[in-house]
Amino acid sequence: MIIAALTQPQKDTFQMLGLRSNSASIDVLGQAVCSPYDRIRLAALQTLVARGGEREMAVIVEKIDHCSDQEIPLLQSQIPLLLAPIEACLADQDPVRMQRAIVAIAKLRISSQFHHVVRVASSPEEPQQMVAIELLSELACHYGSKARRQRVGSTDEARETLLTELWRSMERFHEHRVTQIIDAWLCASHWEDDALKELFRPDRRDSLSKIAIRQLRHSHRLEVLELTAGILWSKGPLHDALQLVGERKGDSYTSLLSELMDRFGVTPLLNQNLRQGISMRFMEDYDMMSESHSMQHRCSMLKLFTASDMTPDRMLANILDLLETGDSKAEPECAAAMRSLSSLKPELVLMVLSDHFEAPDLDAYVPPPWKADLRIQLDRMLKLYETQSAIIRSAIEYAFSDFQCEELLNHFDDWPDAHLQAYGKMVRIADRSHVEFIEQEAKSQSHTKRARAIKAIRFLGSDGRLGQVAMEGLQDKNDAVRIEAIYTIAPGLSRRDASEFLDPLLDDQDANVRVAANFAISQIKETP
Repeated sequence: MIIAALTQPQKDTFQMLGLRSNSASIDVLGQAVCSPYDRIRLAALQTLVARGGEREMAVIVEKIDHCSDQEIPLLQSQIPLLLAPIEACLADQDPVRMQRAIVAIAKLRISSQFHHVVRVASSPEEPQQMVAIELLSELACHYGSKARRQRVGSTDEARETLLTELWRSMERFHEHRVTQIIDAWLCASHWEDDALKELFRPDRRDSLSKIAIRQLRHSHRLEVLELTAGILWSKGPLHDALQLVGERKGDSYTSLLSELMDRFGVTPLLNQNLRQGISMRFMEDYDMMSESHSMQHRCSMLKLFTASDMTPDRMLANILDLLETGDSKAEPECAAAMRSLSSLKPELVLMVLSDHFEAPDLDAYVPPPWKADLRIQLDRMLKLYETQSAIIRSAIEYAFSDFQCEELLNHFDDWPDAHLQAYGKMVRIADRSHVEFIEQEAKSQSHTKRARAIKAIRFLGSDGRLGQVAMEGLQDKNDAVRIEAIYTIAPGLSRRDASEFLDPLLDDQDANVRVAANFAISQIKETP
């Protein structure tokens, strides 16, 4: 007991005050309950409880306003004894005594008496209406927040009682008297509550449902925002409920989404709800580079986006935006998001990166916005790749692992150069063994394979070791290989280099090689 922690004179005082024969001490203990000192206040309450008389219980109810959360557990253990003085205050016409009663009910969370608090809060003629409304709000927030810590809700009987009493009040009064009661009902609700789901039934068009949905749509209370956001984790929400989720946006809303993501993570229900084809404004407006959000917040939102059916251009933009912050804490989530980009298959990437026409007899082509946006993001990724950490490079390679160097060679005869060029860009990233593959092919006994390996360098890039392989091709014993080598290295040669490497081939024993060398040199000389 707290009395044991008091000084000896204080112990002696409370021992005297605790004598049941000393009736005058009850008022003294009542004054001690109002003490600013926690130990004195709690010792006074313990002494009153130990005495256990009707008058002692009445004093506790009278001083309930002064009791802090620290003392509530002690008083809750005495609820059967406190009910009589609470009911006496409720029956009294004195507004002060009425206020003590509803404060005691709310503070002690006496669920069997919640209807009294709801009644006063619902009645404009009651002088304590505003106090009751505030108490109801506190109760609703307490039970609702506790329930929403679990994805599936709770079976807390006190919360169910509060929701039932609030709903009865909502049904009883006209529209202009229920808004604050509806707010309390929403604050106490969970997204899996049947009553909440019933609001969104297509055949439900009563005024009460309309007001509740209006509050869900427009209220800025954090509890209501959390309730709305939590619908994303709900089992089988109706279309209108998900549409309402998608209409909300703003920093407070995304902060709650981030918290829920940290709390519940990615679930099959979340995946299912995010992929219903409903526009989510919070996704469209979210700025991944905004410093107004913590890095943890942004990473959680990226995880949420990954669970959705966000288009690949926007998904890639969010990943790259987060990478460009330079914060290493974002790398694991960015890597996971990058690895999830299963929609970025070669056929789509090729269509985007090589989607242009250069033939003079064709009209100018303007790609649709989504293609243009995805092309921008792919170009960003290609530029960022070399500067990223190993974990990010590995994730990018995984995301585009369908691009293989061998496949590039298989399409020389059926793809235009624009496709081959685009495919080659991705092979440089996705296929780590592409250099070794080209080196091995260039050493093949088959001159056809050697020629095709040299040709592939045109689309992969003739820098580094691949450039050396192309140069070595100029000395190949087969004329077809030498011609491919000429056309491969020529675009990257200066006039001086052209004289060194290509001029000797003007005297090649094969006429086709001489023609190729002459043409390549003429093209270089025409270059400014």
